[in-house]
Amino acid sequence: MFDFLYELYWRYYCSLSSLSGLELLPDELLVKILSYESVSDLFYGWLNLNWRFNAIVHSIRIKEFYTVPKQWHSCKNSNSIVESLRYFASQVVFLHVDESIPLDVVKEINIVNCSHLRILKLCETTASQLDVIQAYNFPYLEHLSLVQATISFEVLCQFKSLRSCELNSLEIDAKHSHLSSSIQSLALRWCHPWDMAILLRHFPQMIFFKVFIFLSNSSVHHPIVNCVHPNMISLDIHFFDLDSSMNEVDNSKYGYISELLASISTVKRIRYCVTLVDMVNFNYEQFQCAVLKLNFVRFSCRLMWLHRFQPVPNIDCIRQIPLFNKLKLEHIGSKATLFRSIWTDTSILSYYNQNILI
Repeated sequence: MFDFLYELYWRYYCSLSSLSGLELLPDELLVKILSYESVSDLFYGWLNLNWRFNAIVHSIRIKEFYTVPKQWHSCKNSNSIVESLRYFASQVVFLHVDESIPLDVVKEINIVNCSHLRILKLCETTASQLDVIQAYNFPYLEHLSLVQATISFEVLCQFKSLRSCELNSLEIDAKHSHLSSSIQSLALRWCHPWDMAILLRHFPQMIFFKVFIFLSNSSVHHPIVNCVHPNMISLDIHFFDLDSSMNEVDNSKYGYISELLASISTVKRIRYCVTLVDMVNFNYEQFQCAVLKLNFVRFSCRLMWLHRFQPVPNIDCIRQIPLFNKLKLEHIGSKATLFRSIWTDTSILSYYNQNILI
């Protein structure tokens, strides 16, 4: 379709060699052609030519509005992004404010005017922007990404069209016990292990859940409540050891991992992905016992060490345990080393039984 429109465009343009030749095309074709242009090209190349092109440009649906500077090669500064967004606000469907944009420019971006948004991604947010993220301002929103912000669960439940969400953390308290959300995909960058059951209970339709859990010896121990989730298909958990040390004596925090895995029951057989980051003096055999009790169809385990915090331990010793026998080096770099093994429910049980018999 694009090739046909592009060829048609050049046939008119090259034959008449003037803008008046392009104006012979009907509005419908011009809208199709210009919809392939970038936002910066529309703003700097096609606006203010005449009243007709202004109307055409203003009728184009902006499917993607990225604030990445390299995509704004014709801009002299980042403030041009604010100016163009102010003009195209009602036409934008997908808005992505990149982390490379200076904070003073981010403060000038008025997202409330983008009332037709379906996807909103903000790498940096201000207090005023968080205040306007309400269902009545964005009634068509389907995906929300606020990687540096915390939002109230009560606010989240007001979005009836929201299907996926990525947040730094989520505020849930006792007054929200009667609420539930229709979100199907949720990613949280900060969560306590004892809050998992509460989260799963409030998201009954969730099929994909990715969560970062941070372990520390200084945390007060809370009991983990068992939870049965009816619709879960994929669970991706990252465990981070905040205060790992080779000389560490108290490793009780690691008990949360096995306890948490045992507390989550699913009606369906699901895919698990567990990532252990900077684990020192970790009980891998206890972890293996917890994994074998899971109702999984596919299990992926990743071991990661961030070099600035912890050196990589003796992997050969870890490979002596059947669950980790197939550990493979997936990545090694200046900042981190990553190992990974993947099992299905049948292969891991048969392999484990063979090793036990031996």
